[in-house]
This record gives sequence, C-alpha cells and structure tokens, in this order.
Amino acid sequence: MAAKDTLVLVDGSSLAFRSFYALLTTGMRTKTGVPTWAIMGFFNSLFDLVDRQKPTMIAVCFDTAKPTFRHEEYDQYKANRLEMPDDLAVQWPLIKEGVQVLGIPVLELDGYEADDVIGTVAKKAARQERQVVILTGDQDIFQLIEAGDTHIKVLMPGKTGLKNYGREEVFEKLGVWPEQIIDYKALCGDTSDNIPGIRGIGPKTASKLLAEYETVDGIYANLDKITSKSVKSKLEEGRENAYKSRRLATIEINAPIEFSFDDCRLSLPQVEPVGKFFKSLQFKTLVTRLPKALARLSGNEADTALEESLMEELAKVKVEPAANGNGRPAAVVAATAAAAYPGATAFDAPTTARFEGQPEPMLVTSEKLLEELLEEIGKAPFLSVDLETTGVESLDTEIVGWALAWGGGIKKEDGRVEASKEPDPIKTAYIPVRHNIISHIPQLDPDLVATALKPVLENESIGKIAQNAKFEANVLSLYGIDLKPVAFDPMLASYIVNPDSKHGLKDQSERLLAYSMVRITEIIGKGRSQITMDRAPIEKVAPYAADDARIALALTDLYAGRLDSDQSSLLYDMELPTERVLAKMEQAGVKLDLDYLSQFSKELSEEIAKVENEIFEIAGYTFNINSTQQLQRLLFTELGLETKSRTKTGFSTDASVLEALAGNHPVINKILDYRQLSKLLSTYVDALPKQVSSRDNRLHGEFNQTATSTGRLSSSNPNLQNIPIRTEIGRRIRRAFVPADQNSSLISADYSQIELR
Repeated sequence: MAAKDTLVLVDGSSLAFRSFYALLTTGMRTKTGVPTWAIMGFFNSLFDLVDRQKPTMIAVCFDTAKPTFRHEEYDQYKANRLEMPDDLAVQWPLIKEGVQVLGIPVLELDGYEADDVIGTVAKKAARQERQVVILTGDQDIFQLIEAGDTHIKVLMPGKTGLKNYGREEVFEKLGVWPEQIIDYKALCGDTSDNIPGIRGIGPKTASKLLAEYETVDGIYANLDKITSKSVKSKLEEGRENAYKSRRLATIEINAPIEFSFDDCRLSLPQVEPVGKFFKSLQFKTLVTRLPKALARLSGNEADTALEESLMEELAKVKVEPAANGNGRPAAVVAATAAAAYPGATAFDAPTTARFEGQPEPMLVTSEKLLEELLEEIGKAPFLSVDLETTGVESLDTEIVGWALAWGGGIKKEDGRVEASKEPDPIKTAYIPVRHNIISHIPQLDPDLVATALKPVLENESIGKIAQNAKFEANVLSLYGIDLKPVAFDPMLASYIVNPDSKHGLKDQSERLLAYSMVRITEIIGKGRSQITMDRAPIEKVAPYAADDARIALALTDLYAGRLDSDQSSLLYDMELPTERVLAKMEQAGVKLDLDYLSQFSKELSEEIAKVENEIFEIAGYTFNINSTQQLQRLLFTELGLETKSRTKTGFSTDASVLEALAGNHPVINKILDYRQLSKLLSTYVDALPKQVSSRDNRLHGEFNQTATSTGRLSSSNPNLQNIPIRTEIGRRIRRAFVPADQNSSLISADYSQIELR
C-alpha cells in the first residue's frame, strides 16, 4: 500500500439523478432517440473530479433496485419517492457501462444502499491509513466523518461548485457535529427518505437539544430536565419513532461487499472500447476531453506526450451505427431499442432515418416557374406551408419568402390525413420575394406571388399543413388570404401526445425522425450580430425554409399513423377548430379607448404624487420609495418595526411582509397604495397604448394553445387574461376595452365551472 493513497468514492446514484435534473432542459439525445443528458453530466463531473482531486484509486457506488433492510424494518421508507423517470431509466445502465469501460469498479450490493457500500469501503480504507474523498449529494454521509480522524472528507455540490465538508463545515451547515447526524435525523426526520422523526420537532429544536444532551439517549435520560412542556410531550410521544428513525438513518459500515483496493487503483483503460462508447453516444465535446481524462485515469498528472498519443488512438476509433448494432457497445444498442418504450408511448421511438441533409428546393424566380409550381401543387391533396418573415410578430411583419412542400405519399380520408404506407419523395419549393441583399438570384414581386397563391391557399380541396399554423394564418391575413382548411399542425399533435414535451419543429424532428435540422441561429446568427431574415442570403434561406415545410409534412405522416382514435378526435374536433378561432380573434384584436387611458394616466400620476408626499410627511424626509434598502432603513431601523422575514440584503419589504405589518404603522398602507398605483400605471395604463397596432389602431394579443400542461389557454403580448378586476381602480382599466363600433359588444366567458378537478 502506498503511504499517500487517496481513494475517491463516488455516489453514482446521487450523481446520476443530479445530472439528469440539472441538464433536463437540454433534452440531449442521439440521432436514434437515446436520451443522453444525464450521461453527459455524469462523466463531465467525473472527469472534473479526477482532474482536481488527483486520486490514486477510484470506485463508483450505486443503489440497486432490490429492497434494503431498511424497507423491511419500515415499509414506508422512501415510499414518497416517485418512480425513476423513463428517460433516466434508459440512461442508468449506460452510465454504469461507461464507468466500467473506463476501468473503474462499480460497487453495489442487493439489500444495501450506495451509502452503506460507501461507508463500508471508506471505513476500511481509513483503517488502512488511506485518504478518502466521497462525492455525494446526501447529507447522511456526514456521519462517516469521525472526531480525531482526518482520513475521510466529503465533497458536496453547492451553488458555487463543490464544497469540502469536514467537522466544522458540517456543524456550520446543520448545527450538529457529524457523529450527531443520526440523532439529528432521529429527532427531526428526513423528508427525502420519508424517515418520520418526532412529530413537531424541527431542525432548530433538534440541534438545540443535541447541543445540550449530545445524543438521543442523553435526551431521554434527562427528559425531566427539559423545561418546555410542549417539547417534552412530543419527545415522550415520539420515543418509538425516534429510535426507529435513528436506525433508519444509520449507515451500515460492515456491509458484506466483496471488493479489492487493487481493483480501484488507477490504470490506463483500453482506448478502443472507451472511444466506441462515447462516440456511439455522439458526445463530440466529451470525446475531445478523453485524452486528458484517460491520462489522468492512468495515474499521470500531466503528460502531454501521452495525451497526444491517446488523441491519435481515439481518432482511429470508428463507429458504424449499423441496424444490427455492430460496432456499438451492447448497452448503447439496448438503450436505442429501450428509448421507444420505457413503458410510456410509441411516440418516443424514432423512425428509420429518411433524411440525410437539407433539400434542394425548386427555386421559383420567374412568373413561368411560378405557373409551373401552381399547376403541380394544385393537384396535391395536401400542401405544407412555411413562411419566412422579417419578424416574429405575426400581425406586424412582412413575408421574405414562401416555402412549400407536397407529396410524401400521404392521402386524404374523410378530410383527414391518412398515413402513407410507403413514403414517396417529398417535393419542395422556395419563392424569394423580399431578401434585401445584393444577389444574382432574381426575386418575384411580393404582391404578385400572394395574389397567385391565394386561390390555392384558400382551396378547400387542398388540405394545408403548417407547424404553428396560427402564425401562418395571421401573416397571410395581412395579404388578404384566408388559410383554409388547416388539415394538420404537428405542434398541436405533439401537444396532444405529451403536453410536457418540447413542441418545436426541430425538437420533434430529432425526437421522432432522428434528423437534426439546421437551427435558425446558423442562418441569422445570435446576440448582437443577429440579422433579420430579409438580410440573409437566399442560398442559405431556401434550403432551410424548404426543410421546415418538408419536415412538417413528414411529421404529419408519422403522427397520422400513430395517433389513436381519442387523440385524433382531440386534434380534429377540438384543437384544430380552436386554433382557427384563436387566429381570427388575434386578427380582429380589441379596441382601446386611448383618450380614456390618457386621462386615467394623468389621474393616476397625480394620485401617486399625492400618496408619495403623504409618505414623506409621515417619514419626516424624502427618499426613494422604490429603493428596497432605503425602505428597509425607514421601516426597520428608524421606525423599529419587527419582522422575521429576511433576504440576503436585509429585511424583506415585499407585499406579503408589508401586509402583515399593516396595522403597526400608518405609513405601511400608504406604501402599499403607492405600489399598487405605480404598478397599474406602468404595467397597464401607460403600457397598453404602446402595444396598439398602427395598422388598425387595435390591440392584438396572442393566445397560446400549447403553453400549459393542463390544457388551459394562456395569453401574452399583452396578457389579456390578467387585466385587474379585484379593486375599483383596477376595474377602471377594463373600461378602456371598448366595442369596435355601435353594432358590436364585448362579452366575457369562462369555462372554469366545467373543468375536471
């Protein structure tokens, strides 16, 4: 044994869950649909850990699916935990496979938790004078840190990275010493593990009791000395739960796990299996880290020559993702198949890839070509439409180019889409009309194209397909075109299948078609260098836009073959008709009485100034009422008002705190009035007129059909569902919304009474 051996023990279960939720919003998947974000986060963290800690030994410990001795003692142990998410269940075996491919031992034992395995291995290593570093997110591990023993330290993720915990750090965090952790949890329990503790005893009371009596045994031996009748009563009633909770919280440090420290010693893993594993999962960035990571795992601190050699070896590793899985690690092949299921829906299974790159659309740059296009699409049962525009406001924009797609083999059955049995090629076209750049490619007149396409776009016998069809319908309404009938919208279909998934076209394409589309930022850039679509080259926009129309058509074909009868009914009988109604509502807009709002603004401004002066009179000096710090000084320093609600910068001054203090001083109500009036002025009275369209002097809000998982509509730009109504002065804002003319009326409707609760 080396005198300076350092063993790193990783709580693999904790790290896998943390990585899954930390990177959940990325939705990373392979082209075959395998979710990979937890794997990516896990190994990035593992490589960082090895690089920083520079251990000589390492092992990763996992929980198993089998019940433990704790479940046998208490059947409600961890009963509050949800099932492992399906996407994590797919990644779990891949994480373990990756650890083993790197030559790192995976330690697990049926009937025991990862904590027990860690505790057993850590204590044995410490007895042999090895330094032990434990990476975990579980505070239970703190109990392994013993007084007078510096062999074990714990690393735990925090807001600013990993934090090192010794005895003092544990006490600072929890108010108890590491050896008191099990007694601490015996008293106040642990909601994450469903350990009951004693009802009514919280962390503060627990730490106070342990500071005086050290252990649960000490507390019960001195029960007669506890002066609080309430605490004493709770302790007496909860004695059985306290000792049960103590046993549940105690880590087993003599688990019968078979392992060898020699197996944990760092050594260079075989390069080819490592390369195949990470390349199969399409980790481009992570693969670039492998030379340095493998060098560290070989025990070499910094060896440029070795890293260069490893880089060359990794470059030679090829992965052929054949249909039978040849060339790919078994776990990756299994996960590719499992991604379709894990008990959820066939919609997670990507189709066999149909697309290898962007299409080469028919570029319509002359009236003759436009006539040829019209003749061809006029025969199609369905036409997919995608408009490239100067902006994202559908009722305040101009068309830059028209992308169309048709074919694909889909047919019409009773007005609905019938999936193709064997997909035909999809044809595409792009008509540039308003690219404001110097180009050798001619463009047609925007009005000429709109006039020519209007009969086709309004032809009832040709079903229209569009991703987020409401946007297309709104834009076309500016050109006097009524897009009808909308036969399919992949965004709505995605929402019906799984309201919580991502409904963007690119997201659906990757998830269901195993095809990665070009992102819009590759066309127009991002940040300060971002341009509008009319400034982008036709050569780049044409295939990009045509791909949008093509993929919308391909997704329609896929959904048509997979939606069940209930889902189809929801789409055709509910969501598509609703989408058309919402589009008409957005196009119509609502009229505002601008003169009324102007006068109301003056009144509010005067009232705000009046209340402001009254506050200054009460305070005895002028100050910035909107400054949290100046308000804190007035209320809690000068006036001496008492509150327990604190923030990082001092006492809280939010509405709930001020409302609780309302009866303590007359200035409080004045401040609340000031805030209410100021919000009404800035959020509504002065803001709404700025959102009125110069085109028709109306306010055009947006109604979002797929923004909530509950099925409720939401509204934005502005939120017309959130106009104040609770107070009289708030209700005055609603009076600014007026009928368009004397023959019109405004109605209010709500379906809350028929919601399923």
